Amino acid sequence: MPTYHRQKRQRFSVQFDIVIPNEALQQFGIDVYADLRYDTWVLFAISARLDNNSWSNPSCASLNPLFSLFNHSCEPNVHWSSSRDHRTIKITASRDLVKGEQLFVEYDSFEHDKPVAQRRKRLARWIDGPCLCMRCVREEREIGVGKLEGGRVPAESVSLGDTF
Repeated sequence: MPTYHRQKRQRFSVQFDIVIPNEALQQFGIDVYADLRYDTWVLFAISARLDNNSWSNPSCASLNPLFSLFNHSCEPNVHWSSSRDHRTIKITASRDLVKGEQLFVEYDSFEHDKPVAQRRKRLARWIDGPCLCMRCVREEREIGVGKLEGGRVPAESVSLGDTF
């Protein structure tokens, strides 16, 4: 489920907002302008999904459908890394896992050592509302930042489309 950001400043680009999503849809045999089962909202959904499921490091950015299968935790049980050619993502368990256990990655591991407020601000790209993973909730309580808004119940992690 894509997260649409109201606070994100949008700049229209024919290349990124029309051409690239249309080329992607055409590869699936979909023409939003000729097939009345679709509407141009599909272009916006694709744009949001591309933004949500991309990954990057300081030297590159990429899109991988594997990322849509993982939810976030600031204390992940799997870690990812890219190959030297940036074409392959390697997923490694950080500890022994139990069969059926949900796998969590850290959406922005470059912020791992930052304070909870700074991590949450950065995670707003993917999560609608504050990150409520166990680490963030624990750190929030430790520093006495304040109570969670609206009586929210801390969750083990938050997925891309979860809202509270």
